Amino acid sequence: MHTAGQAARRGKFDGYTSFGYHPGKQSDRMESELTQAANGLQGASDMGESDDDLKREIERLRAENAALKERGSKNLRLQVSAKGGVSLYGVRRFPVTFYLEEWEKILGMANEIRTFIGDNEGKLKRKG
Repeated sequence: MHTAGQAARRGKFDGYTSFGYHPGKQSDRMESELTQAANGLQGASDMGESDDDLKREIERLRAENAALKERGSKNLRLQVSAKGGVSLYGVRRFPVTFYLEEWEKILGMANEIRTFIGDNEGKLKRKG
């Protein structure tokens, strides 16, 4: 691990990896988010905002976040993918995409799927 000055003098400073940051690592992202949040709170304090103002803002953002999550879970939509498949958005982080004949097979099994879920409900987990 080197300081910014040492890395820059050697011409090896790339902005991130010289300091152990590797995009995609959960701990680095979390640390970055915490640093940004702390800088934001420090900046707000410097501007004369009181703790009560900050608490109200945090509560407002939490309420907004909860409303967005609730609204998003009900917002299912279909779209034709770039490769001609049918993509279902809103179930997971990424769309679920199948080609036409795959959707037809799945939809043809709708009653079997419902029966299977009913028979195995005790073994199945719900998201949340």
